[in-house]
Amino acid sequence: MEQTRKVRKSGGAKIISIPPFVLDTLGVDVEGSITFKSTGTGEIILVHVPENDAKTQIEKMFEGFSREDFKLTDEEKEWESSTAGREII
Repeated sequence: MEQTRKVRKSGGAKIISIPPFVLDTLGVDVEGSITFKSTGTGEIILVHVPENDAKTQIEKMFEGFSREDFKLTDEEKEWESSTAGREII
């Protein structure tokens, strides 16, 4: 089955609704997880991620990054420790 969907804007994101037949085919319900894989030829493959694999998927997203990559710079630390905007009225 083939269906065309419009791309809509929601906040800063661009979204499409996924037809029920696609979710049924994947065995995904609301709040379920799907991985999108690009074929490199203009097509995208949707793969159902079982609930117990969700953590594994997040870990895969951050492969190649170390904790050092996420450390705050001195300037960021200074901004974070600032009391501006936290005044008591």
